[in-house]
Amino acid sequence: MAARPEAVADGADETALDLLRALLTGGAPPLFAAKDYIDRHLGDHELSPARVAAVVGMSARHLGRLFAAEGDTPGRYVLRRRLARARRELADPATRHRTIADIAHRWGFASHAHFTRVFRAEYGHPPTDLR
Repeated sequence: MAARPEAVADGADETALDLLRALLTGGAPPLFAAKDYIDRHLGDHELSPARVAAVVGMSARHLGRLFAAEGDTPGRYVLRRRLARARRELADPATRHRTIADIAHRWGFASHAHFTRVFRAEYGHPPTDLR
């Protein structure tokens, strides 16, 4: 099944907008730094808003407010980014030898059932459609 173009572009659009914001403001604003840390640690099962906030030097509450200003939450951002990475890997012919459960685990999902449920909710089809 072909990927929905808007779903594939979501992650790239978010990253491009964040980079543009950083360039226009002359540095890495706290939200950009938090998103960068998240993107570099998506496979970490211990990734949490409190940990991200501590790494970028703010409280978890303040981090939540920064995400809320964009109509998002840290947890939802992590989930979308993990799903996008897993989706990309599932669609890659070079990774066909890996199971869906392995790919889900690699990107921070502890449960295959949970991964399948949130994947279907996000993209409108199960991950098996990409195989």
